[in-house]
Amino acid sequence: MAQFLTTRGIGHNIENIIKDAQKTLYIVTPYIKLEKNIYSQLQQASRRGVDIVIIYGKTELNTEQYNLLSALNCRIFYRENLHAKCYANDRHALICSMNLHSFSEVNNDEMGVLFDLTNDYDNYNSCLSNVNFILDNSILKSEKKVQIVQSQQAIVVEEYDFSDFLNHWYKRLKKEFPKSDITKVDTSIFSGNDIYKGMTLSTDYGFVTLEFQNKNSKLLREKHLEDIKASLSNYRVYWNSPYNSINIYHKKDINFKNVNDDVEYCYNGLIILLNKLREINL
Repeated sequence: MAQFLTTRGIGHNIENIIKDAQKTLYIVTPYIKLEKNIYSQLQQASRRGVDIVIIYGKTELNTEQYNLLSALNCRIFYRENLHAKCYANDRHALICSMNLHSFSEVNNDEMGVLFDLTNDYDNYNSCLSNVNFILDNSILKSEKKVQIVQSQQAIVVEEYDFSDFLNHWYKRLKKEFPKSDITKVDTSIFSGNDIYKGMTLSTDYGFVTLEFQNKNSKLLREKHLEDIKASLSNYRVYWNSPYNSINIYHKKDINFKNVNDDVEYCYNGLIILLNKLREINL
C-alpha cells in the first residue's frame, strides 16, 4: 500500500532507495546539491554495479556537482523543462516535492508518496513508465567510457568520449543493416525500418534497444527471456515492460583497448540476440 511521507520521511527514504538499489537506480530532480551522506551512498551503489540514471533540469549543474556525479559509474541526462522529482530502484518508487538538494530537507516543508513493487504494482510501473518517457526526451550529458592503451612500460587506462563511441557505433550499424534506414540525431541512433520481424532498433537504453511492434513480445518475456539472458552472459539484458522492448547494456567494469573493440563487443551482442530470436522463431 502507498505510504504518505513528510519532509523527514522523504529524506530517509531517498537514502534507503539509493542504499537498497541492486540493479537500477533512477534519480529525477531539477536541482542537485549533494550532501556528504547521499554522495557516499551513490558511490557505494556505483561500486556495486548499479545502473544509475540521473536526470536533472532547469539550469546546468555547477562544475563541482557535475564533477562529483561524473566520477560515478552513471549516466547523466538533462531535461530543460523538468519539474518532477522521483527516486526509484528495483523495488520502490518515491514521488515527492523534494529536490536532491541539501537546502530542501533542512528548510522546506515537503510531501511525497512511496510505492512498493509488490503491493503497488500498477502505480510503481506507471511511475517507471513516466520516468522512461522523460528519459527518452532528455539529452545525454555524460557517460563514462574507458579504453586501455598499451605502452612499453605499463598499461594506461584512458577515457574516450561517448560521442566518439556513438559515431563509430552508428557507422557500424549503418554498414551492417543498410535496409533498416539507420539514422543518428544528436545522441540517439534509431532505425526507420524493421531490423528484424517487426522490431525497430534504437539506443534509447544501453547500446541496443529492440522495440517489438507485434504481439510476440509477451511470449518472449514469459518463455524466452531467461534463455536469451543466458546466451548474453557477457552483457546486461533487461526487459522494459512498459515499452515492449529488450535492452542490452555493457557488462559492468568491462574495459577495451580502443573504441573499435568496444563497437565489436556491442555488435557481437546484437548478433547473439538476433540469432537467438531466429532460433526461437520469434
